[in-house]
Amino acid sequence: GDDGVATATVSGSSKITFHEDLWVGDSGNGTWTQSAGTLKVFEDLRVADVESGTGVFTNSGTVEVLGELSVGSYGTGSYIQESGTTTVSKNLDIGDESVSAKGTLTINGGTVSVGTDLGVAVKAVGLDSATLNLAGGSLLVDGDLGVAAGDGTLAEFNVTGGNSTVGERLIIGNAGSGKLHIDASLADPKAQLNVGSDFIVGYLPGSV
Repeated sequence: GDDGVATATVSGSSKITFHEDLWVGDSGNGTWTQSAGTLKVFEDLRVADVESGTGVFTNSGTVEVLGELSVGSYGTGSYIQESGTTTVSKNLDIGDESVSAKGTLTINGGTVSVGTDLGVAVKAVGLDSATLNLAGGSLLVDGDLGVAAGDGTLAEFNVTGGNSTVGERLIIGNAGSGKLHIDASLADPKAQLNVGSDFIVGYLPGSV
C-alpha cells in the first residue's frame, strides 16, 4: 500500500519469506489477512509506518519477525491476533514516532510472544491513541511492558480475557498517562496477569 490500496491474503500451507522489511500500509492503505500458513520476516514488520498510511494486519497462522514489529509508528495501524502465533525477536511498539500515530494491538486468541520489550505509546510527545487489548489467548513479553512509555503520551491496556506474562516490569504510566482497565463484568475468571519483576503504577513524571 504505497500511495494506493493493496490487499494480501495468505491461506493454506503457504510459506512466505521476506529477507528485508515488510511494510503494510506505507503511504496508502494496506491490508494483510493471514488465515493459515507461515510468514517469516528477517528484519522488521511495519504496519502504517508513514503519517498518511493505514494498515491492518490480521493473523490466524504463524508469523515470525526476527527484527521489530511496529504498529502505527506514524500512521493508523492495527494488528489483530485471532489464533495461531506471532513471535517477535526484538521490540513490539504500538504507536511510536508521531503525535498523529494511532496504534492498536488486539489479541483475541493464539499467542503473541515478544523477545524484548513491548511499548504502548513509545516516543512521540502528545501521542494519545495507542491501545493494547487482551480479550483471549496469551501475551508473553520477555522484557518490560510499558503503557504510556513516552513523555506526555496517553495509552491504555484493556483486559477482558486471556493470559499475559511479563518477564520483567509492568509499568502503567511510564513517562505519560497510562490506564490499565480490567472489566470484571467481561473478564474471563480464569484470566491471569503474571509479572516477573516490579508492577509500577506511575513512573517518572507518568500518571494513571
